[in-house]
Amino acid sequence: MDRANELDPVDQLDELLCEYTDEIRALVHQVLSLCDARLAGATRMVYSNWNATVVGYSADGKNRHSVCSVAVYPRWVNLCFFVGPQLPDPHSLLSGTGSTVRTVRIAKPSDLDTRVTALLDAAIEMWQWKFDPSQPTTTTIVAVTDAHRPRR
Repeated sequence: MDRANELDPVDQLDELLCEYTDEIRALVHQVLSLCDARLAGATRMVYSNWNATVVGYSADGKNRHSVCSVAVYPRWVNLCFFVGPQLPDPHSLLSGTGSTVRTVRIAKPSDLDTRVTALLDAAIEMWQWKFDPSQPTTTTIVAVTDAHRPRR
């Protein structure tokens, strides 16, 4: 990605997502749209590493203050919640056993339903750092690794 430094961060994110199939790109845009709508005023922090492209949603631009992240893989998108163990999960959508994070795998558009929206809303409600919807949502490219697994 030679032009990365010439692009604004939103365009850089779009270029990173162009490495995925059309289906995954469409799916990740649906998940990002859901998060953008619920987390107005967030700083979207973008990381592209060996395994995935990740967009974290922070209230103040600090990684440790991210309520959730969207991790893009070649065949699915994970919506990760950083209050995972405390989230109510009546539909058993969450996976993971760590002390902080729980994840919902979204492999097709129909997976992104009201149950997932309810999890996101609950996580936002529980999160101690509040988002200011009067502020613009911004995107910051934090780290991009040149070497990574195939994205298709």
